[in-house]
Amino acid sequence: MTRNLDNSSIMVWAAPDGAPVDTWYQVVWRETAAADWQYGGNAASYGETVTGVDHTVTVPISKDNVLFGIRACDAKGHCSAAVLPLPN
Repeated sequence: MTRNLDNSSIMVWAAPDGAPVDTWYQVVWRETAAADWQYGGNAASYGETVTGVDHTVTVPISKDNVLFGIRACDAKGHCSAAVLPLPN
């Protein structure tokens, strides 16, 4: 069955064990042919919701044309390497 045929991309991830309370997450993406992340934004700016340790964000960008990543950032803005989401 085909579901969710729209131009938005929904990503869900769990906070890493031991993540400080002030950890925030950044959604990054790049065109499929690009070598580096071209765009990014704070997950909260995309309406991030948190339920327990699970975080969900809906980005109004088609998953057909880009690669997405999620990275954790600390209060000083230091961010981890981006992790590619896996299909559900």
